[in-house]
Amino acid sequence: MKKLLIFTIIFVLGSIVLLGQEQQAFSRNAIYAELLGPGILYSVNYEFRPVRMLSLRAGISVWRLPTFWMFIDGWLKFNGFPLTASYLLGQGSHSLEIGGGVMPVSVEIEGEEVFFGSEIDGSGSLVLGTGILGYRYQPSKGAFVKFAATPLFSGDNLVFTIGISTGYSF
Repeated sequence: MKKLLIFTIIFVLGSIVLLGQEQQAFSRNAIYAELLGPGILYSVNYEFRPVRMLSLRAGISVWRLPTFWMFIDGWLKFNGFPLTASYLLGQGSHSLEIGGGVMPVSVEIEGEEVFFGSEIDGSGSLVLGTGILGYRYQPSKGAFVKFAATPLFSGDNLVFTIGISTGYSF
């Protein structure tokens, strides 16, 4: 009986202490634009945070450019879909973001060209890998910004890029 009473007291006191601790609020959803980054030129993204330390992202990047910068005449049409997961380390609104993911890509080009190690003749698709290492300032609600190194890789090809993002979390 004495053990049961001690257990009950410890259980009740422990429950009161746990109830007294406030969970720090955080936004589960965010919509943002990223300049450069995995979308190469830009991307528009939706992010969901199932728990405070985990961020899941799905985005889209669609652009078309003349290819004179690649020393050939014509155009390059790019469709990319960044899909990433990130671990967020930090307290409050400031976090270190570490993550990675994939980006399925569809490319159309006039003529024949090599894109991330894949020979594209007219059109083609490939999947690029991406990493994330950066800083995020995200209050519990409202505007946020993040800056990250976002390398892209495919086979032996590695391109270092940075991503600069701003958006709204809710």
